[in-house]
Amino acid sequence: MEFVKTPKISKVICLQHSSKDSVIGTLFLTDRNLIFVEQNRARERWILYHHIESVEQQARSVKGFPLIIRTKTFLQLHLLIPKMAEFQEVVDVINHFSQPSAYKQLYAFSYRPDSSEGATQMLGWGMYDTILEYGRMGVPNEHWRHCALNEEYKARMPY
Repeated sequence: MEFVKTPKISKVICLQHSSKDSVIGTLFLTDRNLIFVEQNRARERWILYHHIESVEQQARSVKGFPLIIRTKTFLQLHLLIPKMAEFQEVVDVINHFSQPSAYKQLYAFSYRPDSSEGATQMLGWGMYDTILEYGRMGVPNEHWRHCALNEEYKARMPY
């Protein structure tokens, strides 16, 4: 979370698309999620950064800086962020995590568990034994067999 300077932004207004009502809450920025929690904690909205399709910045209003977040799952989140610095931080964080320049910046490749949490040392593919797992599922059998033909992805690239 080195990139996130302000992980918690208070007094953010979320405009309800189904009604004219608005809800005040807190916006949390993590390294993989954007989380809006209503002030009365009645509802939380979690959005994965890789689900974000677009971020639309609009002209400043009296109540703050409008931001429309559209996701690939057709969810729209309309936010009013009170301060310009916080608004810019949200936009920068969303752009950084939702549109990585290299696949190594994706969360799955960048996550490093904290050893103090009792996490085991990561062994890469050594943690997963294909033959053992298939054996657990009853494979090989008369219909399936194990083959190392594409083991190094030379015959066919993964999709």
